[in-house]
Amino acid sequence: EGRGLVAGNSQGEFTLWDGYEFNFLTIWQGHDQAVQSMTWSHHGEFMMSADKTGIIKYWMSNMNEVKKIQGHKDSVRALSFAPSDLKFVSGSDDCQIKLWDFETGKEERVLSGHHWDVKCCEWHPSKPIVLSGGKDHKVKLWDARTGGCLDTINAHKNTVRACQWSKNGSWFVTGGRDQKLKLYDVRRTAEALYQYAGHRSEVTSLALHPFHETIFASGDHTGGIFYWSVNSEDPIAHKMGGDQGNHEACIWALAWHPLGHILCSGSNDHTCKFWCRNRPGEGIKEGIMAANGTLPPEPVEPNTGYRPRTENGPHG
Repeated sequence: EGRGLVAGNSQGEFTLWDGYEFNFLTIWQGHDQAVQSMTWSHHGEFMMSADKTGIIKYWMSNMNEVKKIQGHKDSVRALSFAPSDLKFVSGSDDCQIKLWDFETGKEERVLSGHHWDVKCCEWHPSKPIVLSGGKDHKVKLWDARTGGCLDTINAHKNTVRACQWSKNGSWFVTGGRDQKLKLYDVRRTAEALYQYAGHRSEVTSLALHPFHETIFASGDHTGGIFYWSVNSEDPIAHKMGGDQGNHEACIWALAWHPLGHILCSGSNDHTCKFWCRNRPGEGIKEGIMAANGTLPPEPVEPNTGYRPRTENGPHG
């Protein structure tokens, strides 16, 4: 519903922010080690989190802890619910992807095939298919019913750090340490349909818009954020890391407000920033002047990103 935002940090703490006024609400100790991944169930009743030691925890919407599982032997990098919320998948630096029964917390199946750390995984929005990417440079598609590998894609020249399905499940986007983003049609994975370049460091996070699935955002290791349309290999807008008002370190997470009008970024610079589009008419004059060559394009704010609102947590 967008009423609040929960952020996890390297001390195992959770910080809760008001979703309307962006005010700090509370902080509590959720894990003993660094929080590595978090996700909400589709119906919004439960949140899951996982840490550096492989522990997975369930939380109710009021942030009461429900269950604790020793899920993996190493850092859990990704969590994703099945469409029904009855099952979920986890990916870890122990090279394994595991399927779980959510109610019992019992492991149902292990998906083995990545030869190095698994850095991302996500359940298909409507089918029993799991998408994953890892340090072995591979992207894999899995049958969640049998545990079999459906497809292996040599997607990137380095670690695959992020992957996400489109809302209709017909295509997916991946991001890698090779600074590239790629879009694949699930029916024809031999070659990427689109390749997006612009990041100056490894892509570390990815978020497709909740309504307009042809729009997505990506974050990188130096704090840069890029805003893309799937039909163009050039970014619509971007904010470079280190510039005034922007992040100064790696962006570990990106998340859209459920209504899609605000993008939140969480960074290793100990800040969360809330981004929105410029107000109607704001900056149009400057943009037209730049297009006509009467103003240097560098300072034109509307063509380079979003207006941020920054919140510093008490831990950072």
